[in-house]
Amino acid sequence: MGPAPEPIDLVNPELKFWDLSYDRSLDVCSEAIKGAYSEFSGKEIGRVLLVNFGTFERIYELLGPLSIEGKKMSLSELFTTISRSVANVDRHSESDLKERKGILSVTGKKLIKKLVWAPWNLLPASFIFDQEFQRQNIFISGVSRDLVPHDHDIQVTEWNLGGAKSSRFLEKKVQILLEENQNETWSVVGSFSMTHQGNYDEPISTIWKGFVDYSFPDFITSQGFRMSGPIAPGEKKVQEFEFKNIQYPELKKIGFFLPRGQEILVDLTIRAYGQKILRSKSFETHENVGRLFTSISERQTCLRWDEIEDDISPFITFHEFVTRDRLSDELQAYFAQADHIVELHFNEPVELMSDFEIEFQDLDVANNNTVSPVVLSHKLLEGETTLLVGASGELVREERYGVGVNGVIDQRENLVDFQAKRTVIYRPIEELGKYKK
Repeated sequence: MGPAPEPIDLVNPELKFWDLSYDRSLDVCSEAIKGAYSEFSGKEIGRVLLVNFGTFERIYELLGPLSIEGKKMSLSELFTTISRSVANVDRHSESDLKERKGILSVTGKKLIKKLVWAPWNLLPASFIFDQEFQRQNIFISGVSRDLVPHDHDIQVTEWNLGGAKSSRFLEKKVQILLEENQNETWSVVGSFSMTHQGNYDEPISTIWKGFVDYSFPDFITSQGFRMSGPIAPGEKKVQEFEFKNIQYPELKKIGFFLPRGQEILVDLTIRAYGQKILRSKSFETHENVGRLFTSISERQTCLRWDEIEDDISPFITFHEFVTRDRLSDELQAYFAQADHIVELHFNEPVELMSDFEIEFQDLDVANNNTVSPVVLSHKLLEGETTLLVGASGELVREERYGVGVNGVIDQRENLVDFQAKRTVIYRPIEELGKYKK
């Protein structure tokens, strides 16, 4: 059948009939099968039916245990019995090799007979067939719609190249943090891992050989990645990734695209910019964070969300006098002319506008002698949530002073409410963490 394509050529340089389903497009696979069959038999076929073994397992589970090779087998026993029966053969005996997969034919015929003689199972069986057809675990060429990756899909493809049945034990996991660092600027951080969860039991669980290809949507990176085996039972391999400064204003969905019959674990966190609200029917959300931890076996999965923009004014959450000795040397020098220093902490990063102003007002609680501090200097610290204010004036112990700020906005240009004043009390401070530069 000619030379095998990459990566099948790593196992056998010549393409075999059973390897014709190597393309991610099932239409391409179907045409290759029809062409090969026509070439060898001289007969034309109009349709190709592709059925995953998982579909066979679901029907077997519905119809109950069957007697195979003189023993009633549950679903959990079926795969191992078939696999061992096929492998337990004299590989230099033509007659044995010819009959080595006869157990599959026998099992299939028994399932059909049981379905015919138990018509009450036809309805639930039809539901299974319909689900499997929709998921493309049953594919009929010329009838089924072929799927192609979307431009927002993460694609993951496992190539088992001589690892026997070990793919059933190979846990493929993608862990992703999709974070909006600034408005509509994103970063993607995470890892891909492969873990062999089985032990050594040939041909069911052996050393997995092959590799897993994965790629991201082009708006993240056009670079492809590959994780290679071998992976022995109990072993694990991890590959980390990080992409920053992704400019994608309309990011509202992410997807996964898999070959038929494959499965991945997805641990996804979506963190929108602070004070936004996430809404989604695809995953759980809490304020600006979305979380999903699930197993995906669908060929194509799309996760969508919406964002409610931040329209709430920033506000002060902490307001206290601080002692000078609690400041760094640099900050002590900066506020050298101030008699008093007040810390104001905002609930989110803020920016000081050109018309920024701050006002202290003596509230006349301790006495009736109104003396308000005079603002001399201010400094917005790194992180943009803490504002230090230096003031002068003779203050009264236990007196309350109202603090109001104006000209302060958040990243969405929401303006702080000048009327929402905070109160600071002038008294000695016993303990405060030292500020960093």
